[in-house]
Amino acid sequence: MEPNFLNADLEIFSEELLDELISETGDRTHNLHHGSAEESKEMATFELWSLDEPKTPERLIHGFCDLLESLSPESKRLWQSATKVLIDLGYEVHQERDRIALELKPETLKRLSDSNIALAFTIYHRGRSEPFSY
Repeated sequence: MEPNFLNADLEIFSEELLDELISETGDRTHNLHHGSAEESKEMATFELWSLDEPKTPERLIHGFCDLLESLSPESKRLWQSATKVLIDLGYEVHQERDRIALELKPETLKRLSDSNIALAFTIYHRGRSEPFSY
């Protein structure tokens, strides 16, 4: 059985308060988490609201990049001064030996790189409570 793509989250880690960035993106995102994190003073996690179906990894990555690039100067400064920004792609596998093959276009990888956004993968095993992170 093929692995299931579940979602993509944008995670921003910062030593500055992210309230303005969260407020500005509120009509286009769902803020899943906002608070402190082990590796930084502030952390915020977002999912996109505004993207039409199908929600594929490629489309979600571009959607997050579009969102960040459209920010006001102050929110853009918060994003660009963050200690870490990443997009985490979530998958569900049905068996531990399921293989996940993901192909991203070179322009998508370049856009991530140009925006200084890391890419992470979280693998959820159906029937397990804890995900595998890669």
